[in-house]
Amino acid sequence: MAEFKVDMVRYHYSKTTGKLEVWCFNDEKAYAEKYRKRMARYDFGRKPDDEEGNPTDKKQKLLIGLYREPYQDGWKYTVHTKTLPMLTDTVFRYIFFGFQENEDGKMEPFTYLRHNRKALGIHYLFERYIDFYKRFEEYNEWYKGKSEFQVDLKTDFRDFYQEPYFPTPEKYDGYNIAAKWDGKQYFSPDRRYK
Repeated sequence: MAEFKVDMVRYHYSKTTGKLEVWCFNDEKAYAEKYRKRMARYDFGRKPDDEEGNPTDKKQKLLIGLYREPYQDGWKYTVHTKTLPMLTDTVFRYIFFGFQENEDGKMEPFTYLRHNRKALGIHYLFERYIDFYKRFEEYNEWYKGKSEFQVDLKTDFRDFYQEPYFPTPEKYDGYNIAAKWDGKQYFSPDRRYK
């Protein structure tokens, strides 16, 4: 039987500011030296650097409470928890996906999910949320004043209620096709923010 291995992506959560920062990039340091030549490298949608080697991408405000800035060959995303609490919870589910509690109360991996694939899955999550938000913002504007047709942009995103999804670029078609799951495979809310 293959050995389970799950890598963590780099993140930082500040209780005082309510900001969650997540770094999504190809990280060679997450892999042993002998495997670095074979590791999967993914495209995070960055523009090529200019002639002097400076990034052409700049810090961007994607939505209210969601920002990104270039970091190595990927992005550093910043989510404001007070503005987007359900997105923050979903990002934490993605960060901690692959671990479950054993009989001794310790966290152990239950699958094989390496750093670069996990970072790509989180990047795709942000892209799906931005697409959802912009599409349904226009939809809500169209049905302004008709509450039965309004979509709550902070709670109605489908990924908030589905299993984390980490596709390869070849299999990814812009949405989460993961099946519903029981919710036991991630840290409980009281443990995530400690």
